[in-house]
Amino acid sequence: MPLGDTYPEGAIIDPFAQVAAYAATTDQALAAGWTGLRVVADVTPLVRTPAKLDAFARYEYRIDRYSRDHPFRAMCAFDHAELGDDTIAQVACMHAESDPAVPFHLHACPPADGCAARTGELDWTTDDLFTAALRRADLAPAGHDVVLQAGGLRFADHRSLLRLQQYAEDHAITVVLRDASRATARLAGLLDLSRLRVEAQR
Repeated sequence: MPLGDTYPEGAIIDPFAQVAAYAATTDQALAAGWTGLRVVADVTPLVRTPAKLDAFARYEYRIDRYSRDHPFRAMCAFDHAELGDDTIAQVACMHAESDPAVPFHLHACPPADGCAARTGELDWTTDDLFTAALRRADLAPAGHDVVLQAGGLRFADHRSLLRLQQYAEDHAITVVLRDASRATARLAGLLDLSRLRVEAQR
């Protein structure tokens, strides 16, 4: 598929339309006898401005979620020298398999397991990045709960728990942090967060 047709030069990506386009192309590949669709692209031009970066980060979470239960995989390449660490981190933190130097990841998980998964470490240095990631993921609740898998979350400070509480209040939902560490569960209990339920590892 021509790269210019998929990612037009200068355009701001539409997250939902792009996922739908890849879903349709994946279906076409399956109908033609292929086992799935694989995409490799240099997407540096798609994140050069704040508006483009915001749209692409939103798309990154959604296409990751689609790929969890469809035969679709994508590898996005970026020019690190041009974009810099901050831009790379804003995209990489939305995907499970990316730059290991990123302190945390908020990424899609299998639908049966919840809305998303959190891995890595969350502290004062990641506060802005985590707040932006939550907004961009725009997690859809199952009923009134948003379930986040936290088995890979090594550390979470009080700020990150307060961010989840605020997100839940803003969306009138309950956030469930599943398989969190006992330390995280104890901290949440001390903060008395009405819309955040932490289920500790057993």
